Amino acid sequence: MGKVIRFQFEIDQEHMNELESLMKLGGLKTKKELLNNALTLLKWVVKQTGRGSTIAAMDERDGTYKELSMPFLDAIAANGKLAASHAAESENLTVAAAAPAHVGSRAFRVGSKK
Repeated sequence: MGKVIRFQFEIDQEHMNELESLMKLGGLKTKKELLNNALTLLKWVVKQTGRGSTIAAMDERDGTYKELSMPFLDAIAANGKLAASHAAESENLTVAAAAPAHVGSRAFRVGSKK
């Protein structure tokens, strides 16, 4: 691990409540753990999108899926070569927190596809 840098930002109470709820749901004890898990997921999403993959949640019961739709992902797809190059630099995605990151079958903002 390199030099430790303090990272601060402002957030409204509604978003803070949402973050705390997600921390509780995932069994995370610190905001650092939350950030580490979120960064791991984001790096995985960038890597997959840069390779041309679609990020989606699949309903295994009927095979339908809901694609994650975000302007950020559209930009990654448009700059796919750059994203794939960046992702290759961090091929082994790990979380520095005690709780392991898990890419499951849930997406936050979705657009339906069948």
